[in-house]
Amino acid sequence: MSIFKNLLQCYIQEFYEVTLLNTQKSCAQKLEEVNHMADKWEKSVSIPNPACPVEEVSV
Repeated sequence: MSIFKNLLQCYIQEFYEVTLLNTQKSCAQKLEEVNHMADKWEKSVSIPNPACPVEEVSV
């Protein structure tokens, strides 16, 4: 496994433990943090990967 994948896995595991398993945070707080993390991820991923296409979904 590459260093990048290991770091990403550690980051996700830490986020899961610190945020999602935290009984002191409300569901709304957890959802806000998940959305913030997703926004940061989308902005940081700027190179398209043809093996993993992303389709836009309208809500």
